[in-house]
Amino acid sequence: MTNIFQHPRSIYIPLDAYVCCKHGFNSTYQNDLNGIINPDEFQESMNRINQPMLSCNKKLKIICIILCLMVLLGICFIISANVAAKKDSSFYNTLLTIGIVSIDGGVFLHLIACCVIICQRERKLRQAITKETIIYSSRSPITCGWRLENCGDENNADQNDYSHVVIDIVRPTTAVNSIYHFDQDNSLPPPPSYSDLFPRLSS
Repeated sequence: MTNIFQHPRSIYIPLDAYVCCKHGFNSTYQNDLNGIINPDEFQESMNRINQPMLSCNKKLKIICIILCLMVLLGICFIISANVAAKKDSSFYNTLLTIGIVSIDGGVFLHLIACCVIICQRERKLRQAITKETIIYSSRSPITCGWRLENCGDENNADQNDYSHVVIDIVRPTTAVNSIYHFDQDNSLPPPPSYSDLFPRLSS
């Protein structure tokens, strides 16, 4: 008896996203997973996969708040510079410079922080997917593989652009080993005996 693995059946879990903000993958349990992954295990797996996205969203919100504060601070300095120019022009250049640096510095730091946070999110997300594959691929007899896929654009080569988590389910089928029997032809004479070949030696 040997096991032959069929072509995997794929289950697609969509990504919940709004504009450029990825909130996480849909954690609704699908009936196709019955008997393969129980609901509690599925929820735990989705929590581990969505954790990098939730953590990233919190950090991005903090970065956005800091950016807004720096921009408002810069605007306040620019307004103060215009007011000071009417009374004392010596403070105009200083306040104006601080205001411009505050705005430009806030935008620049915001872009760098966003790039770093998003890169960390992608790396941790793929690590989580790999761990789930290791967990479920070692199960017997039904194994599962987890991967990321962009189902919207098949020609898109960007590995960081994805829209679904795909669970590939592989069910083995049993095949019977074939034993070949060769028919013997009884009409042929039996082979000669040792005494027939060497009569003198046998005597």
